[in-house]
Amino acid sequence: MEDILYIIYGSRTGNSRSIAELAERYANQVGLKTSLLEMKNMKFELLYQIRNLLLIVSTHGEGDPPAVAMECYQYLHDKERERLSGLNFSVLALGDSSYKDYCKTGKDFENRLLQLGAENRLSLEECDVDFEELASLWIKKAVKEYYQLIRTGEQFPKIDFSFDFYVDALNAKGAFQVRIKEKRNLCGDHSTKKTLHLVFSLEGANRQYLPGDSIAVQCPNSRFLVDRLLRKLKFDGTHVIHNNGSIELLKESLIKHYEISLLTPVVLKKYAHAINNKELNRIILNPKKIEAYCLHHDVLDLVSDFPVVIQPETFLTVLRKLKPRLYSVASSCKAYPNEIHITLGLMEYKLKDRVHIGITSSFLSDRVDVGEMISVYIENNDSFRLPVNTDLPIIMIGCGTGIAAYRSFLQERAATKSKGDNWLIFGERNSKTDFLYKDELHGYLETGLLTRLETAFSRDQAEKIYVQDIILNQSEEIYNWIERRCATVYICGNKRSMAVSVRKALLKVIAKEGKLSKEEVINYVSKLKSEKRWQEDVY
Repeated sequence: MEDILYIIYGSRTGNSRSIAELAERYANQVGLKTSLLEMKNMKFELLYQIRNLLLIVSTHGEGDPPAVAMECYQYLHDKERERLSGLNFSVLALGDSSYKDYCKTGKDFENRLLQLGAENRLSLEECDVDFEELASLWIKKAVKEYYQLIRTGEQFPKIDFSFDFYVDALNAKGAFQVRIKEKRNLCGDHSTKKTLHLVFSLEGANRQYLPGDSIAVQCPNSRFLVDRLLRKLKFDGTHVIHNNGSIELLKESLIKHYEISLLTPVVLKKYAHAINNKELNRIILNPKKIEAYCLHHDVLDLVSDFPVVIQPETFLTVLRKLKPRLYSVASSCKAYPNEIHITLGLMEYKLKDRVHIGITSSFLSDRVDVGEMISVYIENNDSFRLPVNTDLPIIMIGCGTGIAAYRSFLQERAATKSKGDNWLIFGERNSKTDFLYKDELHGYLETGLLTRLETAFSRDQAEKIYVQDIILNQSEEIYNWIERRCATVYICGNKRSMAVSVRKALLKVIAKEGKLSKEEVINYVSKLKSEKRWQEDVY
């Protein structure tokens, strides 16, 4: 197998697969023998026979391996794993830089392979959501590197090859049109926030989904925001942009194709390198300052705080491509076979004398009406699933719109007449105005489908109460459900605050009730995750 280039990938959304397939086509074109393998289907023992390997893997959420890569990840990280001396490897890591550890899974694979004695032929390549350019360059370097390794002494052939991943990203993911059937506000009149329940009609679409899946919504940027950005940069919106053989006006290109309402560390660093501003250069040297600036600022803030004269084409290379927004499915296909529901929180806050709004939440809330059609696709999420054994209990922990996935779970368990107990721990601001799906949840309590419902409304009393406080107060019973009743624990909600606090609380519960050391707690949670009894969907 020394003359075969193995290409192994672990892909949740399909990007790793598209890169792996392109690498295979290019390697074949230059005359190399290849074997393309998906992590979830391969025999891991094969790694001890492979000599030349390209490994392409994405990261799910806050640094976790995607479900399709989990078994391979665990196999390699087994403490008793024998050395892999003689293996030449290179890793391409994909992720989303809006998450802190956005390429962690790829880095973990690289570090573990090095620990096991394998040789790294190329430095790890980190790819953000705009992966095409960097991935193409990596494929060219990697294939040439392994060609020279396998075909020692032979000259690398010059060939014509088109590095096209796919023509249309949305169509590649199975995009389809849905009609907005219903839109209603779930919050009371005096609420400090706005949360919508939206129903999309699936009639004629012939699509199905599972509880835990998400629906991806592709929408344009606000023309008002684009106009303000153009004015700040002193750009002419009618400036012609040449993009992959197509011609577009700058304004339309910004509206349709580029991310301007979300700022990531990668964009911040690209802009800093492009303009060489002293103050911004100091920020990018400090990871905490980078994170703090990106948290609430957008691209208009960036060019306002650090103004510069820059060419439109150069500016566009700084930006990320506009990415569809994912929303947890809030319904069960069994309960609503011709509909798909989502729970949408309108993102809106004031900063620097202007109102900042979420691109998709404002689009669905204010720019499209009931009866109109929008483009979406279903994003499968095998990392957030109900137990196969429907008799087992579940503990659902979530805040705000994190209730969406649990609504789909409960509808599914009702439709399938599951016998497993269901415990929901839900948090929001005020019980009178923000108790999302209150009547439905109380109905499930009355029928017995919902075994326990614990709520934490933080603003209902002088001292704020959060879901993590409930977890600590219910410590003994939560541990009993996990340890003795084999319950699955789910965490759904904000990645930066809620998810971190809930994890800490659960670790305290396990340590206290199980009388475990810090290392034993880590091993306990790792075992739960390997058994798919600890699942997270954070955003």
